Amino acid sequence: HPVDAFVRVGLAGKNVAAAPQADRITLARRLSFDLIGLPPSPAEVDAFVADASPAAYGKLVKRLLASPHYGERMAINWLDVVRYADTIGFHSDNPRNVYPYRDWVIAAFNDNKPFDQFTIEQIAGDLLARATRSQRVASTYNSLLLTTEEGGAQPKEYEAKNAADRVRSVTSGWMGATMACNQCHDHKFDPYTLQDFYRMSAFFADLRENPVASRTDHLLVIDNKQAQQLRQLEAKLQRARCS
Repeated sequence: HPVDAFVRVGLAGKNVAAAPQADRITLARRLSFDLIGLPPSPAEVDAFVADASPAAYGKLVKRLLASPHYGERMAINWLDVVRYADTIGFHSDNPRNVYPYRDWVIAAFNDNKPFDQFTIEQIAGDLLARATRSQRVASTYNSLLLTTEEGGAQPKEYEAKNAADRVRSVTSGWMGATMACNQCHDHKFDPYTLQDFYRMSAFFADLRENPVASRTDHLLVIDNKQAQQLRQLEAKLQRARCS
């Protein structure tokens, strides 16, 4: 690969020899674990080893990228960043029933969704004109934060807590930056200020949600098969009304 020329220069400066090319069995295993997080089957390894064409490696890459497990593998890191598996947090360790969001993230990677759409739909999918069910599911991202339903909790306090939490989440996930300390003071090392933190929190200041409430299911999410059945039933109902 052309990049190897640059790598060799760096290695030569350190008197280090390049590692020899891996054998085909090792390549097949590495690639499978990297792209889908699963080991290849013996038959898949044998097929790659037996394919002597120059395009064999590229074909293996394309096949793994087409696997539904590719999206699952890629989604792992993103779901960690957005705290998908966290509990609701403040006063209990109750889980969230938001698995349709996980499925949306997996599908986004499998469909190679453009990054700008990946961003827009998660941060503001429910605000888009004629938002689809999928886009509204994507905006579940905004609910992946610490919440409370304790009777003595003060709504204004938790409005501020939620806004600050969303700033921290957005900046760490999309900017790869830590702005948490800017909640109290200007950043000591990066060019972020206290004012920057609260400017960003203003984007979340007009959300129509109760800051002290149970995070129960708010959206009926059906799969494609159920959606087709629903359309058929609605059409049948419409015919019955018109007859």
